[in-house]
Amino acid sequence: EDEESKKNSKDSDSEIRELFRIFDKNHDNTISSGELGKMLRCMGMDVTEAEVATIMKELDKNGNGKIEYKEFKAFMQEEMKRSEESPQEQEKAIRMAFKV
Repeated sequence: EDEESKKNSKDSDSEIRELFRIFDKNHDNTISSGELGKMLRCMGMDVTEAEVATIMKELDKNGNGKIEYKEFKAFMQEEMKRSEESPQEQEKAIRMAFKV
């Protein structure tokens, strides 16, 4: 990797970590279903509790009922690849990904 892509990778990693901290309201290093719902609504998505539960299940790879940083990071890296799209396209892509 060249220096520029290493720097960009570090920048996006610290951005993702900061976002994770913001949404981890109780600072237990995980995002709960309630915190996930708030996060999605902050992103402008009008989601129901059932949709939050579906997304939670998709992101919670180890099935412990919480989203850990590595699970959140994997999701956000996928979303950042879509960042060239308009917000409407992003929301549509997220909804398609989770079939909500």
